[in-house]
Amino acid sequence: MSESMKTTPEEKAKRLKMVESVCICKGCPTYKALGKEDEYIAYCFPTRGRSNVISEEKGCTCGVCPIYAQMKFTTAYYCTRDVEMKQKVAIAEAAWKGHSVWDHLRKRSDTDFDPRTRAKMVKHSRGHLPQKDKPL
Repeated sequence: MSESMKTTPEEKAKRLKMVESVCICKGCPTYKALGKEDEYIAYCFPTRGRSNVISEEKGCTCGVCPIYAQMKFTTAYYCTRDVEMKQKVAIAEAAWKGHSVWDHLRKRSDTDFDPRTRAKMVKHSRGHLPQKDKPL
């Protein structure tokens, strides 16, 4: 790793403080729906990620956040879906495995679905999903 790529804990703390100072998470419909203060904000920050208490999405303001524009982010709902890089990895993995990105982000297995839904998934997955009766 090059010298310019290394970040000291002090630099990370300084960046986090800057991100928190302009963070608009507390004005977001999803955050407000929680009805109380969360443990932290600035869910988009790489060392933060998704909330431990927010579980339901009620709307998202990530796209109008100054950090979002500055960092050239493309995903959203960091409070429920995790940081940018993890979402992009999940999107790529879901596409490769042939199932819904949202289910992939929730870490839901295709075997967790009822048999009718699973049959539809298998039909539309073009053979990418493992069959229950066939060993992998």
